[in-house]
Order: sequence, then C-alpha cells, then structure tokens
Amino acid sequence: MNPAVPWSSYWTPLKFLHIVNLANLFDESTLKKAWNARITINSARAEAALVEVCQTILERVSGLQDKRSQEILADGLKWAIANPARINYNVNSKDDSLQISPNLVGFQLVMHGIAARLKKSKAQANKIIVDRQTEFNLAQEYIADFYKKYKDVPFLNGPGLPTMDLTHMPTTPITCTPGTESVGLELVDIYIWVFKRHYEEKALAPELRSIINAQLYSGRYDEVSIKALINRWGKWFRELPEPSEEQLAEARIRKAFEEKRRKSNL
Repeated sequence: MNPAVPWSSYWTPLKFLHIVNLANLFDESTLKKAWNARITINSARAEAALVEVCQTILERVSGLQDKRSQEILADGLKWAIANPARINYNVNSKDDSLQISPNLVGFQLVMHGIAARLKKSKAQANKIIVDRQTEFNLAQEYIADFYKKYKDVPFLNGPGLPTMDLTHMPTTPITCTPGTESVGLELVDIYIWVFKRHYEEKALAPELRSIINAQLYSGRYDEVSIKALINRWGKWFRELPEPSEEQLAEARIRKAFEEKRRKSNL
C-alpha cells in the first residue's frame, strides 16, 4: 500500500528486519497512539493520529545503525504522512476490530493446531467446541469458514517466506457452547489458569504443576512478539550463503529498477 517502500521490503524476509528496526523506535506512549488509531472507526480521527505517530517515528529514524533501513523507513513514513487515507490503516467497523484482537489471533493458531493434529493422525474432526462468547463467536465462525472454503488454495507469501497450508483444516463448523455445559471447556479453563499462574511466577501445588510440565517446552508455534521474530528470522539471515557475483549483478539491476519506481512516488 506504500509505494515509497520497495517490493522486497514487503514480500521477502527483509520485512522482518525492517519490523524489528521500526519497533525499536517506539515507546509505550507511541505504541498506544498507533494501536488506538488502528482500532478507531472514525477515519478522519484515525488518519490524524496516524500522521502524528509517523511524524514522531520519523524524528527517530536517524538513530538506526543500518543506513538502508534508515532510508526505506524514512521514505515510507514521509509518504504515509502525505497520504494517510491511502494507507487504509484503521478498521471500518467493530466487527473488523475483532479480527485483529488477541483472541482472534490466538484462535487462528488453535485452528492450525487442530489441522496439524488431523494431518498427523489422518483423522477427521466430527466436532469442534468453542466457548460461547457473544463478542467473538461470529468472528471465529468467519475464520473457520474461511479456512474451510480455501483449504485447497496454497497461500504464497513471497520468496523465502513460508506458504500457509490449509489442506488439513477441519470442514465441520465450530459449535459455540457455554463453558458450564462442556467438560472439555472446563478442563481448558483449568489448563489456562494453571499456565497463567506459572507465567506470573505464582505458587502452584505439585499436583497442578504436573499437569503442565510436559507442555512447558514443547510449543508448536512462535509467540507473537518482536523477540520471536528475532529468534526465528535472525537465524535464517545468519545462515544465508554468500551470493555469487552473478547473483549480485542481477540484484543490482533489480534494485535499480525498483529504486526508480519507488523514488518516483516521493
């Protein structure tokens, strides 16, 4: 959406390098402003807040050590300041804001976890029970239906980026059930409570700790954080082979083409 940013900075692992550098320019106050702008339905207010955030971050870009990141982030921020309406940064409705809530991000991981288990066991899911929550159930149903509808479509993200594979997503619709009517949901609540106590470093009886010991270090997914990005993609960058002279020559040609395009938008 931002033509002042190179294609490779959106659709290759380079984007994670820029995300980490950009994150280092935020403080808590600016993060809150950015998030409030993201979930504000009034576009005029959201765009004004977005411009304010971009101006604040732009003043800090010179503090980055990497000169190329300085250039790309500065150009992207300047374009966003001049064209906030074209970024489409904020949500259009309360329902849209639910799609980016932590609950719904977590639910997507749950669906992928179910798909991984179905793939491994070569089984089918005949029922998926979800805690009844008026605020989130419609959004959860939308995600589950989306995954079912596009289970035969490979979602390609770009060179070097993983493909989202929905092949083994369950086809049965989710069943929204009150927690008091499902033993399974009550067990999940106990698990969550015990894990929460552990992460808050609060006292746990040995009988409770034994419930989660086997799962403490066997997670299947990265946490959603800058730290996780660094751990995962830092290793990827470090293990890249040195490019050949032919590859460098081709890269220079592609970069020159891309620079001409993006600079014309500034």
